[in-house]
Amino acid sequence: MTAPEQGSQGKQAPEGAPAPLQHAIRVRSLRKRFGPVVAVDDVSLDVPCGAVFGLLGPNGSGKTTLMAMLLGLLQPSSGEIELFGHTERRALVAARARIGSMIEAPAFYPFLTATQNLRVFGSLLGPPDDGEIERLLALVGLAGARDRRFETYSVGMKQRLALARAMLGQPELILLDEPTSGLDPMGVREVRTIVRQLTASGTTVVLSSHQLGEIEQLCSAVAIMANGRLVHPAIALERLRRPSRYLVRTTDQVAAARLLRGVLFESPGHEGTDSEGALEVALPEHRLPEISQALAAEDVHLVELSRAPFSLEALYLEALNRARTAEPEATGNAA
Repeated sequence: MTAPEQGSQGKQAPEGAPAPLQHAIRVRSLRKRFGPVVAVDDVSLDVPCGAVFGLLGPNGSGKTTLMAMLLGLLQPSSGEIELFGHTERRALVAARARIGSMIEAPAFYPFLTATQNLRVFGSLLGPPDDGEIERLLALVGLAGARDRRFETYSVGMKQRLALARAMLGQPELILLDEPTSGLDPMGVREVRTIVRQLTASGTTVVLSSHQLGEIEQLCSAVAIMANGRLVHPAIALERLRRPSRYLVRTTDQVAAARLLRGVLFESPGHEGTDSEGALEVALPEHRLPEISQALAAEDVHLVELSRAPFSLEALYLEALNRARTAEPEATGNAA
């Protein structure tokens, strides 16, 4: 369940130098139980350095619990977490100092101003840098409200300040949990711009959301969670956009599905149907003639062969439907 590599992958290290770091995050068989409730259940995934990695799933799917374990706010019941190549407990503590985060509702000192709040949180990383604080407030659109107390802020302004706090100290990895919650359309657009600027500078971003549009516009790869489980492994969105998926309509779709599965596909799961019943197949363009040949041999006539449009929504709904029809377990709801 590995996202396609980005960032430093493929570069050759100088002779004698350590190999470039490939992954900011790797988790294996991660599990978190709260009494009888399994909030995260056997999750394994890799986040390449430099990626904008999306965790997509409905509310209660386990995304926030997973992020909390990555940050050390919750201890896993079992499984392994690797951050920047480190798995040993002390090394993980040091690695987490390289991570910024925005998890759940923003928590600040209500009677302090935005500038004062950032100074307090910035002091945990070292001597406060007023220049950096001013830059971050301007970046999130709060320069004009820097001297207002946090308790007077709107929901959207609180989200912006939380985003600024996540960027304090120029972290190498930032975890954002529903970062556009409470923002108006202009604020959402500004957050997208900020995330793109971060990744352009080499920062790795993990963004959890239940908003398909947000994930599709920002992320280079996405994994889908439901009921605490990974119900679709990490996949590059660019891979889904490639014109290698085709819709097939014939005079006998049942027979066509059987024929194409047997002739074209080495393993199950490479074919499906769209919302109107067309068969959806994935194969290189040079193999397209095999479709008509296989059908004609069994007197099934081809009615339509066209490129399938990219649809993260279709992938998402299909994954959730599979999760709903799977054998139920007592996993309960997760955050």
